[in-house]
Amino acid sequence: MSKSGPLSLPPLRQLSWCRPGRIARMLLAAGLAGALSHWTGAQTLSEDCKARWAAFEAAAKSGGLATATAAEASLAGTPGCGRQRVAAREAMLDLHRAEADRLKRENAAPAAQLAALEAALPYGNAWNAWDIHARIGDLRRRMPAADGQPDHAAVSLAYDEAVRAIDLAPASARPAEVEIGRLVGLAYQHEALSPKPVPRRATLSRTARQINVEHTPVPLQFVYDSDKLTDAGLEQARNLLALLKEEGMPPIRVVGHTDPKGSDEYNDKLSVRRAVAVRNVLAAGGYPAHRIVAEGRGKRDIDKLRIVDQSEFTVEQVHQMLRRVELVPRP
Repeated sequence: MSKSGPLSLPPLRQLSWCRPGRIARMLLAAGLAGALSHWTGAQTLSEDCKARWAAFEAAAKSGGLATATAAEASLAGTPGCGRQRVAAREAMLDLHRAEADRLKRENAAPAAQLAALEAALPYGNAWNAWDIHARIGDLRRRMPAADGQPDHAAVSLAYDEAVRAIDLAPASARPAEVEIGRLVGLAYQHEALSPKPVPRRATLSRTARQINVEHTPVPLQFVYDSDKLTDAGLEQARNLLALLKEEGMPPIRVVGHTDPKGSDEYNDKLSVRRAVAVRNVLAAGGYPAHRIVAEGRGKRDIDKLRIVDQSEFTVEQVHQMLRRVELVPRP
């Protein structure tokens, strides 16, 4: 934590535009009690609130997570301390970030780092913990299960949560576009590698209104050399249908893609058949067929799907990512 001199907090109306944890860092750096007084203005605190805030201030400055956690819980249960509770939660989020950073510097086991990050999540709001979700995804990629593979579904969902949170974040708190692209790509890639359907949402609908994704890849599993969806592929198609219904069933193009194996002619035909199969599933579920255009690109657009960290995946895993349909909005 910073040892610098007093800082002034922004006016209350601006607090929602601060970066994740910035309020907490400013509170801790400036002296929690004095900064809070600046923040709350003329608000009169009860003696109970003052005492519990002072206890939390001392615990937070000491850096002891267990003591700070207990003090924050005590403050949270005190009536009339609403703004103090918000500030304390922000401070707790930063304390957990600092603990995760320490474990990372010390090369602690990934499971220990993961536990520290997951302990931070209850203190976040809808958007200010996007970086925690992203770090959880990064860690889960390094934690293989008995089969030697990570839990691809859990990895995908962690990145998906990060993308959803970023979409809700104010512009000042959003990461660079390259980081957003990394998270979007990894959410899709690990979904494609998951042996079970992944109920992610962020870029499969307009839920993420600020995330600019013109072509949304969806990994729908088909029986080998066939246009018949597997059981898992059918479940994922139904998940897609539910999300699109939430969006009012807009006009879309469903574009089929294949891996590079086989001839152009064969793959073009197969990709069209698979796109038509997806359109049929959507239409059977109530999606107006005239709003869906089915197309196939075969293996012609392989280079247009950017694989994040491609060297970390096998050739077959990359091929699995390439076997996809893409949703493209229509005017």
